[in-house]
Amino acid sequence: PFVPWGLYGMVGEWNFYHHGEDVGKIPDEHWYMADYLNNRGTYHETPQFPLRAVNVTKDNYVWGPLENWVKGALQLNGKNQYAVLTDADMNKPYVYTDNKQKKTVSGDKLKNPEIHTSNFLIEICFKSAVGQGRSILVEKMGRAGYSLTLNAKGGVTLTVKERDREVKLESALKVNDARWHHVIAEADRQAKTMTIYLDGRKNAVGRGLGSESLANLLDLYIGGSPKGNCLNGAIEFVRICQGTLKDARTTIEELFHWQFHGPQYHDFTGRKPTGLRRDAGALEFVR
Repeated sequence: PFVPWGLYGMVGEWNFYHHGEDVGKIPDEHWYMADYLNNRGTYHETPQFPLRAVNVTKDNYVWGPLENWVKGALQLNGKNQYAVLTDADMNKPYVYTDNKQKKTVSGDKLKNPEIHTSNFLIEICFKSAVGQGRSILVEKMGRAGYSLTLNAKGGVTLTVKERDREVKLESALKVNDARWHHVIAEADRQAKTMTIYLDGRKNAVGRGLGSESLANLLDLYIGGSPKGNCLNGAIEFVRICQGTLKDARTTIEELFHWQFHGPQYHDFTGRKPTGLRRDAGALEFVR
């Protein structure tokens, strides 16, 4: 199975297979060791943020490039299909027990895809139809917020908006070519820079904004919205983090090699599986 390279401050991680009994529910698999994870026996009760897939059926789930055990990509029609995490579900206060006392965590203490003053990173593996433009990839945008979109030129654009200021960074290359692409877009709020990485390489760098809160009351949309800008294509993987690659003490080369050339493709000696399954976990039998 696909196991993504660990990053700093993961607050949302979605592999696009459905819940099983509910084809409209896409599980969240993020892990953030927040202060309120103080009891291993209650980890399953801590906040998770599943997506709700709108207007889809089981036939919208297709094979993607990262798994061979489940149809782990969501095919979207470019018209009325998308995934959403409501602001209410995202920001629902969490009540937990600490030393026999009830405590409540909310606002910026609740680690979720609401970005307040932290650095952040958006990661997506997707493909679009040839010539597709002006589509939402990942967006939580109101009077302030963030978005990653497919632009009219066929590239991707990272937008960060404070109440009175907005900055944009466009990729230097097009990605609307019906091929799978891996994109990481990050904002370093302290350095006031933004960076786009495309298919394992740094692609664009630009000016960013400072540490004013990006929080807003709008829902998080992936692949489109009720107002349109829906993607004609497929999404395999999305991750949102409250930190950059530098915060995670890693590089795009290290992450990309693991995720697209890692142990799911070769054993520990570099051999590719010769049958339907690897013979013994990390080792491939050689006659």
